[in-house]
Amino acid sequence: MANRKLSVINGIPFENCQHQANEDVHIDLQYAKHGCTREAFVAEPWNNCKDHTNTFLSLRFNKREDFRSKLGEKEWKRVEHEEDRIEQTRVNFVFYVKKNHEEKRKRIEQTRGETVSDAELRDIIGPDIMTRLKQAKQAWKAEVMKKREEYAAEIQKHPPRSRNPTLDLELLERVKF
Repeated sequence: MANRKLSVINGIPFENCQHQANEDVHIDLQYAKHGCTREAFVAEPWNNCKDHTNTFLSLRFNKREDFRSKLGEKEWKRVEHEEDRIEQTRVNFVFYVKKNHEEKRKRIEQTRGETVSDAELRDIIGPDIMTRLKQAKQAWKAEVMKKREEYAAEIQKHPPRSRNPTLDLELLERVKF
């Protein structure tokens, strides 16, 4: 018995439950009115539900016709509208999946021969990109070093009520190379 896994329904092992094959064992009560008993909801779901549309859609197919016959015209129109909306959503989804698949396939075919080799990439970018970046950084450093005295003099001109000039001078000192 240690290897045997028992299914349990409401604390009773499944093999000990006595029910018919067409009898509902698990009842979805999420759309039942507050305070409605399980038996009342199973007997007359159309009278004991909060939302007729979702209750109808959550029923088993073989129980839907009975539910449909008990619904009023207004509730049935809502159910039909929701079923039409669901069907249209399915059609749209299938259409967009096919359309996107075809577009993706076309893009792959178009770009198949357009990959760029490393040599072609170097030709497009020019000389070694890291060398160019290092040169730009060195040029910036040279400009800061050349204008350092100008920056310091400009900082000293700021009025005292503006930003703290000593802080600006300290920041300028951090930019030493």
